[in-house]
Amino acid sequence: MATSPSNDQPLYRPSNPHSSASFRFLARINTTLGLSLKSYEELYTWSTVHIQEFWSAVWDETNIIGHKGVHVVDPTALPSSNPAWFSEAKLNWAENMLQCRSDTKLAFIQATEPTLDVPAPELRKCTYLQLYNLVADLASALLRNGLKPGDRIASYSSNCIENVVGCLATTALGGIWVSAAADFGSEGVIERFEQVQPKFIFAVDAVVYNAKVHRHIPKLSALLSGLAEKGIAPAKVIIIHTIEQTEDRADWSQEWISWDAFVEEGSKSKLGRTASGEIEWERGSFDAPLWILFSSGTTGRPK
Repeated sequence: MATSPSNDQPLYRPSNPHSSASFRFLARINTTLGLSLKSYEELYTWSTVHIQEFWSAVWDETNIIGHKGVHVVDPTALPSSNPAWFSEAKLNWAENMLQCRSDTKLAFIQATEPTLDVPAPELRKCTYLQLYNLVADLASALLRNGLKPGDRIASYSSNCIENVVGCLATTALGGIWVSAAADFGSEGVIERFEQVQPKFIFAVDAVVYNAKVHRHIPKLSALLSGLAEKGIAPAKVIIIHTIEQTEDRADWSQEWISWDAFVEEGSKSKLGRTASGEIEWERGSFDAPLWILFSSGTTGRPK
């Protein structure tokens, strides 16, 4: 009969801890600041006292792209005062997320639940280079249709590659991402989206749950009708078809556009790119908003 280890024994002990990222960081701190820290515990204790030096070194060690500036934080400020961090910094979150451009390394593998007619759906795969190109093309399409920094872009979708691309393209241009899961009822999404008045809405046309395909278009139509009653009309509605079942556009509005067509618009126009083809990242302040999250709404309207 197997015996459980004693409570004072670690579950895992690395074979060569000095080759870890933590010890590489510790060595960097010792070299750049003339210290002689010897362990993780000493590094941790030092970090809680020398807050500015520690977080400035974290920025450098993690190779954050952007302008750091000199200011880090007021070490005398209490957390309750919500002090400003890196007040001189200019950076873009999506730019940092898309540093890798490998055409072989996978960024995503997307699985879809099987159904009777598609019992073994193929895994969708996306390399880092494909991801970057998709983000660049979608950003171009958003610019072509009038996106400005600070605009809200909403998604009423399932977890899919396109949803991540939408988030990255939005934040690349200084927009603010808002997301509601496809399993939310339209009334709950109206309560959320009416507060942010999105300029664009992305939505899937269907989802798979419990081995059945469920059309999402009726819920999207109810959402748009509810927003219209409140005087809110997005400039563009983009429909994502992300499952293997045949696409059905019978109940589409004439104003909607498919994901593929929208991305193709961006690919042709190539807006928001430098002469070398790099995305023209909108670098904002360190505390610039990336996305809007809501409370659950179980005890009242979502906030």
